[in-house]
Amino acid sequence: MFIFTSCLNDLDRFPINDITGDDVYTDVMGFRMALARVYGTLTLTGQQGPAGQSDIAGMDEGFSGFTRTFWNVQTLPTDEAFDNWGDDGLPALNSIEFDATNPFSGALYNRSILNILFANHFMRQSDPSNLGGFSDADRAEIAVMRAEARFIRAFQYWVLMDVFANPPFIDETMPFGTIPSQKHEDANTGRAMLFSWIESELLYLADNGLRPAGTNERGRVCQAAAWALLARIYLNANVYTSPVGNPGNNTQFYTSAIEFANRVISSGVFSLHSNYEHLFLNDNQDSPEMIWGLFFHGVHARTFSGVTFLINVASNSEHQVNHRAELLHYGMFLNANWAGSRVRGQFVNLFDRDNDRRFLFVGPSTSIGANTDNFALSGMATFKFRNIPSRMVVQGCERTLDTTGSFYAHGTPGACTVCGPNEGCFLFQRYMDEERPFGNDPQREFADNTFPLFRLAEMFLIYAEAIERGGSGGNRGAAIANLNELQARAGLPNISNFDLNWIIDERGRELFWEGHRRTDLVRFNRFTSGPSWEWRGGIPAGTTVLSHFNIYPIPFNDIMANQNLRQNPGFEL
Repeated sequence: MFIFTSCLNDLDRFPINDITGDDVYTDVMGFRMALARVYGTLTLTGQQGPAGQSDIAGMDEGFSGFTRTFWNVQTLPTDEAFDNWGDDGLPALNSIEFDATNPFSGALYNRSILNILFANHFMRQSDPSNLGGFSDADRAEIAVMRAEARFIRAFQYWVLMDVFANPPFIDETMPFGTIPSQKHEDANTGRAMLFSWIESELLYLADNGLRPAGTNERGRVCQAAAWALLARIYLNANVYTSPVGNPGNNTQFYTSAIEFANRVISSGVFSLHSNYEHLFLNDNQDSPEMIWGLFFHGVHARTFSGVTFLINVASNSEHQVNHRAELLHYGMFLNANWAGSRVRGQFVNLFDRDNDRRFLFVGPSTSIGANTDNFALSGMATFKFRNIPSRMVVQGCERTLDTTGSFYAHGTPGACTVCGPNEGCFLFQRYMDEERPFGNDPQREFADNTFPLFRLAEMFLIYAEAIERGGSGGNRGAAIANLNELQARAGLPNISNFDLNWIIDERGRELFWEGHRRTDLVRFNRFTSGPSWEWRGGIPAGTTVLSHFNIYPIPFNDIMANQNLRQNPGFEL
């Protein structure tokens, strides 16, 4: 087991265990096992399952996984969520008043760097100079795996750049014992330099090393993942290469965003999932829209930090009863209904709640108001993520309840006339009556859903926004056609044009709770200023906050342990 306390004196120090020790790298299967650990650091939290042998010491293992920590820092400070638990650090995220001791931003920092450690080690071991005894076919297979580890490392450096601006940097070429430094002691300069490094890594991988789009095994990255991440970083490049809180306007970045978003769109490999609601249920692993996602499994990949968290944090027992006709069920029974996060009123109001099929919210009122610590009294919660299969969710299902609160049996008077006997609310009710699990976990505690990191809808939105911001090489008519595919899926009428205000709202409606919102609001200069939302800045009506909060501080423990590191401006002690 590796006890990871900070990133710290020697970022290059590597955790050796039974699937990363040097003796593993003796055949292709050993390399596959080690690559699985690189991927696994994105989904799992330790050595034995949901709890007990954590990768990272110093906090509850269930809080430390990538999905949960990334979601916390990207979502809780925005209009998309408000957390009422009160754990140390969560109120500061709610109000954008976090500091360098915040345990939740620190957990993301540690998780991302741990993933980089594994990727660096894999890249050292898979260097061609170490493969003299392997066959040509084996060397070719290992080269593909090496490219995948290289991509995951670039992805995690993107996370660190986006969130922390100027993290410590080290790669596989640096000697053991190297004390890590930032790219530059000035936060803005260092961030811009790190952007250039990530860009160069991804530009190589866009055409080299990775398998062609759509040809790799489920859960592993292909070239399309590199294209998608390039499109994303270019859309935000004026943030990454400008002073914090003051994005520039280099339109060449938007031209590049158009190019790489269009590579995904025009590849012919991906298509929109026909039903938006189905896209986030527990059989979404093979969605044609998913470019790359994090796979969870109720038996083989258990964690309290993945989609199990996203489901439970939005559910409570009262909603399960009072709003059964809308949400059916969250699909969790054991250790369920954590009642943690609601959506703030301003975000709910982005939707046409009577017509938009993406309006997946229930609750007693639009706004949270003064009831910041009582989940059931006010506000709305989302049921976007549920551990139920798509065949239970039929579009147009009437979901009529009898006097006992159950769905009428198929064929009885008053029953739904849309669903067949083996689908929709009838299938759901049969599973409930028989106490059958909705997924793989027989105890009904851990979810099977895949968490999307990149999907086609985001590429449609990047393509359109980059055109609107002045990028060249795109076609506005094609952008409108793409956006109207999203409109049609949502059950909304076609649009004939769009502007940036429409884009930021549409990104909220389409991508909510997928970890985009903070990055989007920063790009639009709306995170610390601009239109407010309830409880921003700790004020019921919301207020502006200082612009240095557009990034997070480097964790205090690392600043103290490593004299090479400089704190981000505004967060100095």
